[in-house]
Amino acid sequence: MAGQPQVNDTFRNEIASNDLGSSPREDQLDPRGDSQCHFEISRAHKQPISSTQFTGGDWHWRLVTNEGLILAKAGGYPNEGSCRAAVIALQQRAATASVQLHTEERP
Repeated sequence: MAGQPQVNDTFRNEIASNDLGSSPREDQLDPRGDSQCHFEISRAHKQPISSTQFTGGDWHWRLVTNEGLILAKAGGYPNEGSCRAAVIALQQRAATASVQLHTEERP
């Protein structure tokens, strides 16, 4: 579907293994912003940790360049709707967001 976030098997496997990759290095980022990006949304696979408890099943998103560089990622959303809402909020607000440096540790 056009305009819908896409999911690939690599992303699903990374979520399942809890290895979401590393942050991009500064020299990997295109300062001109020419690289196209897209959001990927996926649900982590549920895995039993005991006979009555499971882990996973939460929703994740990540912002990826067409070259496969992961620019940002987040997870832990309880359902697809709240994950999509976070993506929409980012799409609407990120371009005008300021950057604030916090030097103190947060609790």
